[in-house]
Amino acid sequence: MEPVPILLVLRRHFLMIIVLCVVAALAGYAFSFLLETRYSASALLLVRPQQPIKMGSEKDDKEFLSFPMGGASAVETASRTYIELIKSRALIADVVETLGLDKPAPQEAKSGWLARLLPPGLKENIGPSLQALSSVVIYGKVIEDDPFNRAIKTVAGDLSLEALQDTYTFELSYLGKDPVQASDIANTTAIPL
Repeated sequence: MEPVPILLVLRRHFLMIIVLCVVAALAGYAFSFLLETRYSASALLLVRPQQPIKMGSEKDDKEFLSFPMGGASAVETASRTYIELIKSRALIADVVETLGLDKPAPQEAKSGWLARLLPPGLKENIGPSLQALSSVVIYGKVIEDDPFNRAIKTVAGDLSLEALQDTYTFELSYLGKDPVQASDIANTTAIPL
């Protein structure tokens, strides 16, 4: 009985397959050290209805352009309104100002292994240089961004809001580098509501 040709090819390249698997596993393990740790904090918010909720089988007389509307649209409208209010620049600016996120953070004693290998002068200049390069690529010129606007963009980019279907609640989540700061931002954003 003759073996299947694919098995012959696999047997011939057995060592190369093993080496490829080991190299891929080591590369994945090394890459996991380059990923930064991110922490998630979330808050569940309740939107109180303006009118009492009616339970019963009587017909609801809500119509829009002669098309009957169910009660779920009222729930979705309130949640979407609150979500848009939270995403607004004014509320996020208030959170940034309240928590002082635009102030420079105290320098941490430890830094990454790559930062320790760089010369001291290069370490301070590489960040602003990369930001200026990305600004030139996006806008065609160098645009300096003040710390307050940068903090607002960071908070707005890491903040996510999701309405839970058929409920008067929605979830506010913030993903950040510091667990205490992530929970502070999530709680401070939820308080005005």
